[in-house]
Amino acid sequence: MEIIRCKIMKILPSLQSNILDSLIKILQDIGVAAEDDLKYVQESDLTTLLRPIQARKLIDVWKQLDSVPTVATPVTNTTSTASHILASGSDSSESTPVTVQSIPIDWAEDYAIPWQSMPEELLKDLKEGMRPTPSGRREFINITAQSIYKICPKPGKKNLSKIARKAVEVYPSFSDVWCDEIVAGGCESLARSFVVKFENLNRRDAFSSVKRKLKQAEKDDSDNDRQLSASSKYGCLNWQPKILPIGESSESQIEKQNEMIQISSIMKPGDELNEQSLTLLEATYYSQRKDINNLKNVSFLLNNWPLLFSEKVFFCHFYTLTGVNIAEIMQTATETKVTRILNFFKSFQNKKNSIKDILEKYDEEGEVSDFQIMISLLLEHFNEKTEAVFISVDSSVTAKDVESMIGLPITPCLISSGDDSVATSYMVAADKKIINEEIKSFETGFFMVFAAYYILNIEYAEMAGATLEFIQRCFLRMNPDKGSKASRNKKKKCAMNQKVLSLLNKLMHFEWC
Repeated sequence: MEIIRCKIMKILPSLQSNILDSLIKILQDIGVAAEDDLKYVQESDLTTLLRPIQARKLIDVWKQLDSVPTVATPVTNTTSTASHILASGSDSSESTPVTVQSIPIDWAEDYAIPWQSMPEELLKDLKEGMRPTPSGRREFINITAQSIYKICPKPGKKNLSKIARKAVEVYPSFSDVWCDEIVAGGCESLARSFVVKFENLNRRDAFSSVKRKLKQAEKDDSDNDRQLSASSKYGCLNWQPKILPIGESSESQIEKQNEMIQISSIMKPGDELNEQSLTLLEATYYSQRKDINNLKNVSFLLNNWPLLFSEKVFFCHFYTLTGVNIAEIMQTATETKVTRILNFFKSFQNKKNSIKDILEKYDEEGEVSDFQIMISLLLEHFNEKTEAVFISVDSSVTAKDVESMIGLPITPCLISSGDDSVATSYMVAADKKIINEEIKSFETGFFMVFAAYYILNIEYAEMAGATLEFIQRCFLRMNPDKGSKASRNKKKKCAMNQKVLSLLNKLMHFEWC
C-alpha cells in the first residue's frame, strides 16, 4: 500500500498524515489490494473521511487508471548530437550521435532505473535505510541520467519527476523528509537534480531557449489575467464555491451579512465572538469569497465583513479555503521544529556575521520567542528583508498612525508595538490597512499575516518569498505540485523555491549527521 499512499499524497499534498493513515485503512477494508483496484472505488466510499472536493479529486484520477494511453509519438529520422558529459559533468570535444526512432508517450512509466550499475557503497546505504552521501547521490544522478538520455535526450520535468518518484518508492531514504514529515511530495530535490543535469546536457539549445523567452515576453500582457488567477488559487481547495449553501439565496446572504455588521458595531475590544456569529460567518463563506475574488479592496472588506478579520474567524476561513488548521499546527510545529532550526543555525562553524549578530542580540535580550528568532534567522539566511514581514513601532503609535506610515508595505505584515523584546501587542496590516489590532503574540500575528496572503489573493512579498514558502512547506505542509505564490517576476521552473530546497537539504543532512 506504500505506492498507493505516495500516489494519494501527490494528488492531495496537504492531506494530514493521520487522515492519510485512516484513508489507507478504509481502502484496505473495502478490498483494495493493488493500485489497479483503485478504479473501482466510489466517491461514497471516501466521503465519511474526506471532504467532497478531496474525494472527487481522487476518484477523477483513479478512474483514469482504466484508460492509460498507448499512443506513441513517432520521431522520424531524427538525429540528436550531444556531448557525453554525463558522468564527469565537464565539456567534451567528442560527441556521440543518438538516433531516436520512436519514443512512446508513456516511456517514463515503463522506465527501469539501472540499479545494477550503481556503486556498491551507495546500494549498501540505501538498503540499510541510510540517506545517500552527497557523492553517492551525484553518482546516482549521473548514471541514471546517462540511461535516460539513451531513451529520451529531453525528458522534461514531468517525466524526470516520475523517475524520481520511482527511486523514492524503492528506497525511501531518497525522500525529502524532515521532522518525520514528507516535504513537497518527497521527491522534489531528486527531481530538481535531474532537471539541472539535463539543463547542463542540453546547453547547446540555449539560443533556442532565449528565442522562446523573447516570444513569451511579447505575450506577457495578454497572459496577466491567467497568471494572476493561477497564483490566487495556489494551495486552495475551496477558492470559490460554485453554488450557495442549501437553503440560502442572495437575499438571505445579505440579511446575514447585515446582521454581522450590526453585531460588529456593538462589540467592544477584546470581546469574543459568540456561536451565532460563527454560524453566520460559516453560512456566508460563499459571499465572502465572491467579494474577495471580485477584487474588492481591504477597506471594502473591513466595512462589509468586519468579523472576518478576528483571529479565530480568519483562521477558520483559512481552514475552509486550504484544508490547513493553523491553530493546531502552531502548537505542534513550534514545539518540534523551531528548536531544530535554531540548533542548525547555531551549529554553523562559519556563520555569517549577520547570523551571529541575530543570535547574540536575542540571546542577550532573552525575552523574545524562539519562533520570532527563527523567522529573523530565515529572513537573513535567504537575504530577505525583515521589514517585509514585521515592523517595530513605538508603543504609543495607533492603528491610524501605522496606516499613514510611508514605509508600510502593501503586502501583509505584522506591526510590533514596542521593541522586540518588550512588545506586548501586535497589529496585522494588509493593503496598508490595519485588519486586526488585538494580536497578543508574535506567532499568532505571523500566521495571520501568512493566512492573509491566501485569503486575500496576494502574491508573496518579493523580499520575503523564500521565508514564507519555507513556512508554507515545512510547517504547514502545503505542497501543491504546480504553481507558485511568488510574484510573476520570480516564477520558477520547479515547484519548490531553490533556496528553500537547498536549506531543506542542509537541515535533512544535519539531522542525519
